[in-house]
Formats: sequence, structure tokens, C-alpha cells
Amino acid sequence: MKAVLTTINEPSDCTRGLVTRLEGNELIVIGDEKTPEYKLDGATFIHIDNQDGFRLSKLLPRNTYCRKNIGYLMAMKDNDLIYETDDDNTPLVNWKIPKKTRGSRLVGGKRFVNVYNYFTDEHVWPRGLPLEYSEDNSEVLRDMVAFYPVQQGLVNGSPDVDAIWRLLYDYDFTFYEGRPVSPSEYLWCPFNAQNTWWFKEAFPLMYLPFTCSFRMTDIWRSFIAQRILWGMGYRMLFFEADVIQVRNYHDYYDDFKQEIPGYLGNNKLQYTLENVVMSGDVYEILYNCYDKLIEEGFFMEGEISLVERWIEDCKRILV
Repeated sequence: MKAVLTTINEPSDCTRGLVTRLEGNELIVIGDEKTPEYKLDGATFIHIDNQDGFRLSKLLPRNTYCRKNIGYLMAMKDNDLIYETDDDNTPLVNWKIPKKTRGSRLVGGKRFVNVYNYFTDEHVWPRGLPLEYSEDNSEVLRDMVAFYPVQQGLVNGSPDVDAIWRLLYDYDFTFYEGRPVSPSEYLWCPFNAQNTWWFKEAFPLMYLPFTCSFRMTDIWRSFIAQRILWGMGYRMLFFEADVIQVRNYHDYYDDFKQEIPGYLGNNKLQYTLENVVMSGDVYEILYNCYDKLIEEGFFMEGEISLVERWIEDCKRILV
């Protein structure tokens, strides 16, 4: 397996902790124009001027979290599992490389599920979840065992929540242990780029879009990925926290402004994706999803050129 993160900071205690737990597996660190000289034993640092070699490289702007896409493409080579995280997260003692096939609680409900409710009694919800679903309406249907190409771990300390939660509450807490949760088909739950495992079958779905706000790029990617996973006969898996975040500085009012497109548009985005025809291979379906979302105004016209380059790179690497 290989791990990927992007940063504009020097090596942190969090990344040092991650390298220790990787036990020789490669950590790819993607730099940007603001990234200082980065030296960390066990990590491969890719300077902003050394990120060519892909069709996407020529179009992908600098000074953006979406530079992480270059790391994904690098990690795909001769590899069947990618772990993505951020530089302010570090593994807990229960962190380990997951198995493809796992047991879970299959949950059902209406349109959206707040998976955090299965790991805490506190009123908290994932970033990207429509606010009207924060209380949750789901229930456990049965236990099951399945192959999950994308698996999201929860995060203790400062979990991934939206700006409204931060502005109203903003305190650290710990999720309790629990059996993994898998939402049933067409039961949506956003997932992020903070503590996520991708098996090879889902590599093409890792693309982070550029022509939306920073706070929505991984969230809208997560909805696109879920829609395509369902079309492929798979589901998402969410499991108990195995990482703690020592959160980098955030301006919560700026986060709120960046999340407004999600507050206003996430429901429409789901309806749009549900009407995308699932025909052709994964690349054609991915293209069709973005083409339709551009038509509906979620992304700018230029996004499709980036998606085309991403697809070309994936096809060349994943032969």
C-alpha cells in the first residue's frame, strides 16, 4: 500500500507518527508553492516543480488542495491500496491496514444517514450532510459481510464536521467503539479526504474536482464516488475512529462561506447524480457524472478538461 497527503507545512509530529505506523510502506507528500523544504525519513516529498509526467499536471493549478491528485496518480503505480490523509492527523493504537472484505451493520433510511450517530450519543454530523438530516432517521437492517472498495475511518479529537457545528460548539471529543456501518444503496453519507482507504477497483473515483470551493471538493467527490460504487454493485464502509486530529488553524467564518454551495445544493446534487445513466465502463460513467454536474452549475466548464486528463492518466497507469 501507499499513503498520500499534501501540505504547505514542515513535517509535523502527526506525519512522523504516520510514517512510524506505515512500517516501510511509502508515504507520498505532495508539495505546493508555499511548502518549505520538506525532509522526513520514510516519506517521498515531491516538490511542486517535479510533479510533471501526467497529462493532468499541465492543467492542474498551483496553490490548491487538488494538487493531491498528482499524489493519487503516483500512488496508483504497481499498487492496489491507497491511504489518504492530512498532515494534522496521526494514527491511534488501533490503526491498521484494512481488509477488503469486512463485516458491517447494514443500515437503511431515507436519503441521507448520519453515520456519526452509530459511534456517539452527541449531536454531531459529518461535513456535507444536509442539516435537516443531522438528527438521523436510519436503522440497522442486518449484519452483513461484503467487499468495500472505499472505507472511511472516523477521527477523534477534531472530527470532520461542518462550519456551523464549529461555530456553535467546537469542542474535542472521542467516538466510542462500534461495528462498522454500511449505508444501503441510495442512502447517502458524505465522506472526506482525512482518513480514507481506496482499493484498486475504486482508484478512478479518487479525482478531486478543482472548480468548486476547497471545502466542497472532497465532499462532492464523495457523492460522485458513492453513486458510481452503487452502479458497480458496491457500498461504502464507515468504521470506528483510528486516527486523532491535532487540527491546523481554520477561519470558521471563511469555512462557512466556502460550504454555502453545499448547504444550498447538496440535495439537488444527489438528485442529479441519481439520474445519471450508469452505462459504459467506470471512466465513461465518471465523465458523464461530471458532465451532468457541470450542466447543472455545480462545476465550471473547465472542469471537464481536467476530468478528461485524469481519465487518460488513469487508463495509462491502470493497465
